[in-house]
Amino acid sequence: MQPKLRVLSIGLDDTLLVDEVVARGDAAARQRRYAERLGRLDIVVFTRRASGLARRELAGNVAVYPTDSRHSLLYVPDALRVSKQVQTERGRADLVITQDPFLTGLVGYLIARRWGIGLSVQLFSSFFDNPQWLSERPINRLLSVLGKWVVRAADTVRVESPIEKQHLTILGVPAVRVWVIPILYNLQRFAQADGTAIRAHYLDGPYTEMVLFVGRLAPEKDIPTLLHAVPRLADLRPGARIVIVGRGHEGNALRQMAAELELGDRVVFVGGVSGEELPAYFHACDVFVLPSIYEGIPTVLVEAAASGKPVVSTRTRNVDDVVVHEQTGLIVPVRDPAALASALARVLSDPAWARKMGEAGHELIHVRFSQDSVLCDLNRMWEATASSIA
Repeated sequence: MQPKLRVLSIGLDDTLLVDEVVARGDAAARQRRYAERLGRLDIVVFTRRASGLARRELAGNVAVYPTDSRHSLLYVPDALRVSKQVQTERGRADLVITQDPFLTGLVGYLIARRWGIGLSVQLFSSFFDNPQWLSERPINRLLSVLGKWVVRAADTVRVESPIEKQHLTILGVPAVRVWVIPILYNLQRFAQADGTAIRAHYLDGPYTEMVLFVGRLAPEKDIPTLLHAVPRLADLRPGARIVIVGRGHEGNALRQMAAELELGDRVVFVGGVSGEELPAYFHACDVFVLPSIYEGIPTVLVEAAASGKPVVSTRTRNVDDVVVHEQTGLIVPVRDPAALASALARVLSDPAWARKMGEAGHELIHVRFSQDSVLCDLNRMWEATASSIA
């Protein structure tokens, strides 16, 4: 029998260092599932010293290490230092995987070349040549150059959809190195939940219908378009209330925008909720909405479908992998408040059709995101990565 692989992972998800009752999502559980087929999984995560996060053992063969950096400019050298310590303590890894092709990708590249091991890079959003992303911050143009260089240098690149694979081949990455493997979703976590209490809490007085958004309050999510859609939606469906779940640096500005638009209590900003609470929010809603400008395969759309809910989403590059227009939900143009409001009203006005779309979405994602299939493909990719430098 072939020895199980030892993997070093470089990432950004500091929720792996937080108690899972508090953390949103199931990242820790996902890493444990990955490790079931590995000999060892060590994860180095970019963190600021001010966060106070410390090393955490997720399982007997899984540990997470913070970089504990004084400043974000020190992430790369600190990640290299911690990775060297892990390699010394745990033994040389067979391959290194990175959460993205940017700074974690650079760290992974340097580790792979220093230790003579394979490099696998993950790309879970449509960053390259994306005008919206490139215009968000001046540094994104530099990161784009770095990211393209890293994916061309990687032994394997993991993407979520065939569209992203095609885009990488256009950039010069050999198709044989690009693996289409979606994120490992715990669909069962969202299959059984009780949204009664959440629904009773938010649907009081004149409000009888709940529209839910879950996600980071960040520019790419384009929540301003959702807010501008609310007055028209109120005209079409006076009983509709929008519940926004999530944290982010745009939170204060969005609350101010809602006030300026005089949306009153028709829009509720909940803030962040724990991973344990989240499924109940999905089950409480009548329709889930995602107004993003760009995405990979949106996790929240998969979670909404796993909860049996219809969705209304903007047309991002990979949305067709999750949403079948008119069958599991509706797809509208980006940055079009009128179209977004009309689509939401259409779903809310026909509960039987909405329920049918939710059921169809539930069936679709259980076929497309089978855990066994994802784990088998990941294992094959990791073995190919490790053997690429043998």
